[in-house]
Amino acid sequence: MQSFSFPRNLSKLIDRETKPGMNLRHLDGIRALTMMIILLTHSSIPLIRMPLKNVNELEAQFDQPWFPIAMAGNTYTVQIFFVIGGLLLAVNILEQTKNCKSVGLAYFLDRVKLRLIRILPLYAFVILFHASWYPRLQDGPIGDRFHDHCTTNWWTNLLFLNNYINPSEPCIQFAWYLGADFQLYLLGTVLMLLMRVPKLFKPVVISMTLSAFLAPMIIIYRYNLDATVMMILRHVLQEIRTLPYYLHVYIPFETNAGNYFFGMLAGITYYHLKDNPAAMSIT
Repeated sequence: MQSFSFPRNLSKLIDRETKPGMNLRHLDGIRALTMMIILLTHSSIPLIRMPLKNVNELEAQFDQPWFPIAMAGNTYTVQIFFVIGGLLLAVNILEQTKNCKSVGLAYFLDRVKLRLIRILPLYAFVILFHASWYPRLQDGPIGDRFHDHCTTNWWTNLLFLNNYINPSEPCIQFAWYLGADFQLYLLGTVLMLLMRVPKLFKPVVISMTLSAFLAPMIIIYRYNLDATVMMILRHVLQEIRTLPYYLHVYIPFETNAGNYFFGMLAGITYYHLKDNPAAMSIT
């Protein structure tokens, strides 16, 4: 029962860790707050597709100057998770390999195996639910507006390629994140192992930094897209998954790699400064 004690939990929330060493407990709070914001904003999207008494009021909001700013902020909130993922990846690998002279393919495969064991069983259960029982639960006046394609495209999720294969007909639309995150996890692990070679550290960091800026620029220019997400009402009323910006910029791993890479660089910096008293005094 003490887990629900407000005084006990409040003291933990305001407690400040002063001991040297790794202390990343604050990331749990950041993740919780970010998740609440994402759930709150995304839960409002289906309301746009509901029958409306006066559509003029909804359309008027799209003309407000604050609306594109709010939508862009909402859209890129998920990038916080990519930053945290990259940071934790770097810190964990550095900690696990600090006493290892050589790390090779066996270490990489072991990390992939543990990642799949942690994610895949529950993920497969959710996919099975969406492919079997979910279609029976969505009957109603607007049930056809929320259609998943798990009966045909479930395999793209299990291969973590659902953000590339049939992305406009996804099985569990929001699962694009798991695909992109797993792909970035694989690439990030390879890059961390390459950076263990002293001669490759600087070239890899430069490549990561350049690709973070160049990849979105090239794709946006190639497909003649807006530089940021533009919420177009006709796509919202039909399927956001048909929005060109969503298909080419929002869900591919290469356009999300920049924030993941910067998270990795932040993790590397943090790991090397965590035991430095001078650096600790700054915080």
